[in-house]
Amino acid sequence: MPQGQQLYVHNVSGQIEVAGHILNPGDGIALDDRSITLTGDASAEALVFDLP
Repeated sequence: MPQGQQLYVHNVSGQIEVAGHILNPGDGIALDDRSITLTGDASAEALVFDLP
């Protein structure tokens, strides 16, 4: 990811952990990290947006 860009992660279903934050369905988080780790339960679905 180029410097200055952000990621936005939106949790659709299940529970996920992103950068140490627990997200429930409908939750989202904006990040400026160059790499992230997403972990979740078996029902987890998330959308990841690369923002300029």
